[in-house]
Order: sequence, then C-alpha cells, then structure tokens
Amino acid sequence: MNALDIAVIHDAKNCLSNLLFRLEKHGHLEKEIEILLRTSSRLTNLLLWHKQQEGGMHIHIDSASPLDLMSELVGEFSYTFPHIKIKLDAGKAPVFWFYDDNYIRLALTNALDNACNFAKNEVTITVLVAENMLHFSIEDDGDGYSEYLLEAFENQSEIETSQRGTGLG
Repeated sequence: MNALDIAVIHDAKNCLSNLLFRLEKHGHLEKEIEILLRTSSRLTNLLLWHKQQEGGMHIHIDSASPLDLMSELVGEFSYTFPHIKIKLDAGKAPVFWFYDDNYIRLALTNALDNACNFAKNEVTITVLVAENMLHFSIEDDGDGYSEYLLEAFENQSEIETSQRGTGLG
C-alpha cells in the first residue's frame, strides 16, 4: 500500500465513524450501526497492520487501565453482537499496568471478534494478575475445535484453510 491508499482508507474509516454517530441519533438502526462498527473496526485493524508491516509501529509501553480497555471493548462488542452476553470478570484486575495499548487492543479485538462470532450465547472476558504478569482471557460457549482440527494437530498434518481462515479462532 502506498501513502495515498492509506490516506483513503483512513478517510473512509473516519467517514464511517461520522455516519455512525449520525445514525445513532436517529435510533432504530441497530443493524446498520452494527455493520458500520464492524467495517470501521476492520479498517482500523488494516491500518494498524500496515503500520506494523512498514516498521512504523513500535512498542510503546506506558501505564494504562486494563479495566478501561476491556470496558470499552465490551461496550463496542455488546453493541455489535447484541445477541451475545459479554461478561467481564475484572475482580482481580489491577487499577493500571504497563503495556502497549495498541498491540494489546489489536490482539484482544481479534480474539473477541472470533469469540463473539462462534459463541452460542455468552463470552467471558477475564483480566487478572498472576505470577506478576497481566493476563487477559476470552472464552466463549461455542462448540470449540472440530474433531478434524484436533486430530490434525495430534498428527501434525497440514490443515486446509478457507477464505475465512483455519477455524482456529
């Protein structure tokens, strides 16, 4: 991607966000808002991926609130996946921790999107400190790995992929 591509993607993402705020004022447009949120999120992830590929995304560790981050993600994904109950277990979460918010957000957004897509009814997010490390956990009540994938791992054979991926999410 060149600089023009990136500028156009960034502008499109901003236009979607602007449209999202206008639609929210009108109400009763949940499906349209859901589509805009998911599209905007995917464009943001594409921009972050490109920035990382170009060497422009460096680790920037700073103090941040894991609870604030997870609360934002729960809010966003609860709106995007209204049929999924997203529970946050943050009873053992620290008030703040030192980490790179962009990288952690990118990883958690991907994991949470997969969990919500494959959950039957519920996703649980846990944030805690164990052994002096910050742990994020995202679990869903979906069916899990198919027998085919489990056997493929055990046999160390190759796994066929589809346009949607391997299904490992």
